[in-house]
Amino acid sequence: MVTGNFKIFKQEIMKNIYKKLNKEKGKTLLAMLSVTLFLMIFSCTNNEKIVYGLDDEAYAAIGFINNESIATEAGDFGELKINASKLLFNDVAFDLVVLEGDDSGVIITDSNGITGTKFIMAENTKTVNLKFEVTDNSEYVGDREITYGLTNLVGLGAYLLEENLGSSENRIFAEFTLTVVEDEPVPPSISFDLLENKVDENTAEAHKVLIKFTSPAVVAGSFDLNFSGTAIQDIDYTSAAVDELLTVNFNEGTEMVELEIMPIDNTVIEDDKIIILNITNISDGFLLGNVLEHTLTIVENDLPVEIKEIVAEADAWTRGRNGSSKSDDNGGDKTDLVASNDTSDNNFRQFFMRFDLTGVDPSKIMEAKLVFTTVREDSWGDAEANAGGVTTQNIYHVTDDSWGEMIVTANNSPASGTTPIASLTSDFLIGESGLANLKHEFDVTSQLQVESDGKLSIRLSTESNTKGKRIMYSSREGGVDNIPLLIITQAL
Repeated sequence: MVTGNFKIFKQEIMKNIYKKLNKEKGKTLLAMLSVTLFLMIFSCTNNEKIVYGLDDEAYAAIGFINNESIATEAGDFGELKINASKLLFNDVAFDLVVLEGDDSGVIITDSNGITGTKFIMAENTKTVNLKFEVTDNSEYVGDREITYGLTNLVGLGAYLLEENLGSSENRIFAEFTLTVVEDEPVPPSISFDLLENKVDENTAEAHKVLIKFTSPAVVAGSFDLNFSGTAIQDIDYTSAAVDELLTVNFNEGTEMVELEIMPIDNTVIEDDKIIILNITNISDGFLLGNVLEHTLTIVENDLPVEIKEIVAEADAWTRGRNGSSKSDDNGGDKTDLVASNDTSDNNFRQFFMRFDLTGVDPSKIMEAKLVFTTVREDSWGDAEANAGGVTTQNIYHVTDDSWGEMIVTANNSPASGTTPIASLTSDFLIGESGLANLKHEFDVTSQLQVESDGKLSIRLSTESNTKGKRIMYSSREGGVDNIPLLIITQAL
């Protein structure tokens, strides 16, 4: 029977074996086999069940005692402890390295106040106590995470963890993540007021493009506007730009900048012209906003055309798929039109719309587009947080115009084509805040040019999985300024 001093006795023998390994490196393999045989004999002699874990490893596992910590940027301090699962039989050295993130402004020192990346865990110890200090860089960069790891182990009888090991009472970690909390106020962000706009070629006044600040500028600064597109400076328009570049300087307290663009009416019959503006090179102390590109269309006015704006005569959303539990729902009297997609039937929605084409000659149509206006509701916040990102919406032609606004459901929805007649890919409908009342266009010119029965019915659905969160447009019941329109330009 082995007494209670067995553990101490075993450690002393292991210590002597590891010291011998250091002196007789050529006999390393044979010595390691001796270690293994020694452990097997004494484990059997002690009549104990062998358990795989930190305390029963032949080698000492080295890792972090804690796997995370939080510090505020304004000179906060904290501890970063590195531990071995058992006392070491010789000195072990290793490097502390950044695996991911920006560690600028983070100072790590040992117990003697010495900075660096290489640290030593001495013989007969099992802990290295480090301290970190986060300095204030007086610049807003937002919260950031820094993940540290250990590498380049030098020494016998130990190994660096590649994954977290141990029980809740005796646990060490392979990585340590420090979250640095920003203490500077959020600076103003700069962006265009609108994604897109139009101006007639023969306008009498300069068109104003608005660039807004989320809060007044705390200091003076500048940003650049880059011009591109099909419109040519001094031929199609005039502005303050030089060689497609305009540097805008602003003063402290500025909340909005107005850029004037004056179209040139050249009396030549031609296509619409496009000006694309991009915000770049914002001064330090300011952030890029949500809308950094603005498209301005200079609308040709020299064509003898007629423009018709047709309001939908019927629109309604449906919910679910044929036969699902909510498939009898009908949104014909609602103020919004809803599209969403999910594997769950109850979170799948699409909508239908019909227009009366009386007075429209398909052979004279030059352009036809559907214009929908985005809306917001209380539930929109969940869509931004959980299902942000690009969505692709498709419009399909519905061949059966006899469906009823108040009775159409997923169970009786009219037949429609399988190939989209128009699509829109956007990352502004879900995923960005403050972008209500945007006008989005779908080009349906090709369909209108062959539509011969006096009606146009369409179905809109999203092919992207929105995780059940809804894309919302205003319906014809949603107010005169936001009603769905079919805008047709046709030759006289």
